[in-house]
Amino acid sequence: MQSAAWIKTRVGRTADWLQDSGPVIAAHAAGARLAARISPSTYWPGRYPHTFLERQPPADARTDGDVPDVIWCCWTGDNPLTPARKAGLESIRALHPDIPVRLVTPANLHEVVLPEHPLHPAYEFLSLNHRSDYLRAYLLYHHGGAYTDIKTLRTSWAPAFARLRGRPDAWVLATALTDPKWAGNPPGRLGSHVRRYYQTILSGGTLMARAGNPLLAEWLREIDRRLDYGLPALQECPGDTWGEDPRYCFEWMDLQGNILQPLCLKYQDHLVIDATLAWDEETPYR
Repeated sequence: MQSAAWIKTRVGRTADWLQDSGPVIAAHAAGARLAARISPSTYWPGRYPHTFLERQPPADARTDGDVPDVIWCCWTGDNPLTPARKAGLESIRALHPDIPVRLVTPANLHEVVLPEHPLHPAYEFLSLNHRSDYLRAYLLYHHGGAYTDIKTLRTSWAPAFARLRGRPDAWVLATALTDPKWAGNPPGRLGSHVRRYYQTILSGGTLMARAGNPLLAEWLREIDRRLDYGLPALQECPGDTWGEDPRYCFEWMDLQGNILQPLCLKYQDHLVIDATLAWDEETPYR
């Protein structure tokens, strides 16, 4: 485990690099937008061979699932909410007096786990952030509704719930990535296309979805597949808060962005981009 000082230094250097490289990053984003206009994203079976996108959806996936009035939040550690997170949760609830905002914690996790669909045995060995990635897929697939990280939102999501319900062909509604630097890193053509078409890729931090839809079904299935493979390594080196131990077997985006974002390419016709689901980025959250 690296020291706190080492981590702080590395974070500082990364922040400096991002600031100093602003023009380069802006040029990268502009190039991605131009490439997307010249060659719009289109999916067909076989376009991304030897990837999980080529699999058929699970048999129990459905397209007529409910969008219940609920906003899910997750706090996967036994530590109390930080003051910033507590303020964020209070702000979410203040914006939604008529919509239940459910905070899932280790103390009440059993209330939302379905007996016929238990959590993967690897769950307890995941880092806290990867537990959150797993739970957002699990909760949205099995229960539906909306999910947000515990951060201050810009506005009420009540109109977005109505928009999604009014689109029978739509399965997931969310804000899009704002820059290709937030895209994941799948290998080969798939990774290149996730970055090129970032404006059509959903952000995983705020999501609204119909329960049981094929995109969520494939996301959760691929998480389970990766956890099946990773379980022995996770037992040797469980995750901490952020999964910073170099022996920990998953990278930051392995269970969320590197699965959800490619699935957005596959199911782009069933997505709704809605900027009202964005956070207030000026408000501290940690």
